[in-house]
Amino acid sequence: ELGAGPGLVGAVAAALGACRIVLTDSEGTLPLLRQNKDRLQEQGISFEVARVEWGRSEDHEAVLRSQLNGFDVILGSDVVLAGFDSQKLFESCCALLSCTPGSQVIIGFEFREDWETIGTFIGWAEAAGFDVFFETLGGDNGNEEDVDDGCDFTVYTFTRPP
Repeated sequence: ELGAGPGLVGAVAAALGACRIVLTDSEGTLPLLRQNKDRLQEQGISFEVARVEWGRSEDHEAVLRSQLNGFDVILGSDVVLAGFDSQKLFESCCALLSCTPGSQVIIGFEFREDWETIGTFIGWAEAAGFDVFFETLGGDNGNEEDVDDGCDFTVYTFTRPP
């Protein structure tokens, strides 16, 4: 997981049985990730924690030392935002993702008045040869207090073609 923050997405993947889970974030977030790792290990949920500053080849190389062919799946949630360096995020996705056809980058995106950022990310993915699929989540949940007219959360899947 890139930009793991507290590590919820990656921890769920670990709890569901994914083989090797590495939760990554910038140096400042690693203490929280390590604390959550220790707590979850007590419950049998195991994963690794590593620093990945997006676009930094030294960090990519360190993570890939024991995963030479890259990862089959890269997860990210709330990482494509205005103000974040999406180009460096895309570089990290490409550097860490396996070259095996079918390998995927899965990004959860919440619309926050800025379609340009995700649109640019999609453009880079298409230019790099990825197949792009998206699915909007949620919708009408029957809650009249929810005055939001539409769902603003979309999951994008970027897949290496055969």
